[in-house]
Amino acid sequence: MKKKSLILLSGVAFSIFFYSACSPGGQKPDNSQDSLSLRKVENPFEKNGIKLSPVENSPGYADAKIEILKPKTGDYIKPGKVKFEFNVQNYNLGNQTQDAADKMCANSKQGQHIHFILNNAAYTALYEPKNEIELPEGHYTLLAFLSRSYHESIKSENAFAINQFIVGKPQSIDTIITEDHETGELFKTEIAYFKEGKKQQINLKLNSNPYLFYSRPKGTYIGSDAKKIMLDFYLVNTEISDSGNKVKLLIDSTEFILTKWVPYFIEGLSMGDHKISLTLIDKENNPVFWAAPFYESGERIITLKEDEPVAEKK
Repeated sequence: MKKKSLILLSGVAFSIFFYSACSPGGQKPDNSQDSLSLRKVENPFEKNGIKLSPVENSPGYADAKIEILKPKTGDYIKPGKVKFEFNVQNYNLGNQTQDAADKMCANSKQGQHIHFILNNAAYTALYEPKNEIELPEGHYTLLAFLSRSYHESIKSENAFAINQFIVGKPQSIDTIITEDHETGELFKTEIAYFKEGKKQQINLKLNSNPYLFYSRPKGTYIGSDAKKIMLDFYLVNTEISDSGNKVKLLIDSTEFILTKWVPYFIEGLSMGDHKISLTLIDKENNPVFWAAPFYESGERIITLKEDEPVAEKK
């Protein structure tokens, strides 16, 4: 897919194959790469009984747009409940995506939503444009993107937004000189020190550094939801290909190298816990360390269960 343009608020501190004209809210069909590329990828590939296959023919939303209204880039905010506000256009939060039943995978009964990711931690699903979230002191990078009801991200041009802000006040800030791995350019890196020994890089180069954000899978999958599990991630300021950057996927000890930015279904996993991780790697298969901190997901644990315990059924 093409390299995405970044949407930033002001400041520096911090497929479609068919979509019916009678769809709710007048959402338009889409011929974008987000949709059409899903029909051009290779056949499923399989290792150690695990099959990975692209998610195909999802409705696309070329005109969908999200903006972060609060907090703004560079804001210093008091610890506690932080107000988040988004402007969502040409996309209906709360609606079921048209083909949700056909996907036969985990789907939110509350419908389409925003995937809200702070510092590449597990996302929170937001179904309203205004929310309050409790946050301790620290530097935060917020990625927000629009999601179909079955948790597949919208990858069209304006369907994501990213910014950075600080909660609380750093006790001190150190500046170090860092060399750009690719260009040799020297630039400043600022490290903020907060209470209780917490230190974080601030003033990240959100408009230029390549970043990888983990989205799915997440949590526990029960019964039929455990048969097909969606893998999805979000790329910022980079593209992946056979000859450029790639994404390394580890499912337990089984490795796949992904060269196309599309979601995938994972099939063949046994019941129980499984470890999932994603790493952005370069053309020589080395981790893109210089683009820290968001070049890898860390280890995520998901759980598959045959069915709900009898006591939990209602």
